[in-house]
Amino acid sequence: MPCALAYQHRYHIGGDQSQQAIGFRRAAIDYISHHEGRLPVVVAARLGRIVEVFRPGQNLSLREFLDHVGKSIARAALFSFYALALLSLGGAMILRRRRMSLFPLLAPIAVVLVTVAITYATPRFRTSAEVVLTVLAAVALDALVERVSVKGASRGARPASACGRRAGR
Repeated sequence: MPCALAYQHRYHIGGDQSQQAIGFRRAAIDYISHHEGRLPVVVAARLGRIVEVFRPGQNLSLREFLDHVGKSIARAALFSFYALALLSLGGAMILRRRRMSLFPLLAPIAVVLVTVAITYATPRFRTSAEVVLTVLAAVALDALVERVSVKGASRGARPASACGRRAGR
């Protein structure tokens, strides 16, 4: 990567991988010490990146480059995440209204956010949280189906049973 090459030249990093690691560590510590005041901005950017609200276009490019996926697949993943996130917010609100504990579901999300805040943001870190988001989205979709079937039943239509046949036959 061009930034690594620039640091190799600037800090005279060479040799085998163990020697390069020492040089890159020195460069990283030097960079951090000169930018300590930017920590809140960096953490906010990392959190924004993991939830795809900070520079989503750049995230698409990074995903194409780092994960070797096509633009259309990266874009589909982005929009799928947006849909999943919105549905999961609805599911969380439904569970909260039902006075159900959200703590067991929110713990993996908190772990992901803390991990991203202290390291860096990559969609792979979000994987464990996406399982929870999927469960919450399912709650929202179930409530939506329930609402539609109840409205249909109140208009005289028979609600469908779990096996796909109409109930009451």
